[in-house]
Amino acid sequence: MTAARNVLKFTWKFVENPKPEAERYRIWEANAHGRGTLGLRVAPTGKLSWGYPHRHDGASKTMTRGRHPPRAERFRRWR
Repeated sequence: MTAARNVLKFTWKFVENPKPEAERYRIWEANAHGRGTLGLRVAPTGKLSWGYPHRHDGASKTMTRGRHPPRAERFRRWR
């Protein structure tokens, strides 16, 4: 089970410095209603991935949208 935490707004500094723990966890950016609209999953290895909540056939799911930093950002350093 993935633990969840809420934060009001993601900032660049916050996103760049999450601490890995023994189990993966997800940090949700809260909207005006207090619900998570965008999530950042932190794996025990320190890898980060983005996702957002949605419902499919009545079940609550999370759609993963990609890793952080995006692939284009990683390759830009090598140019």
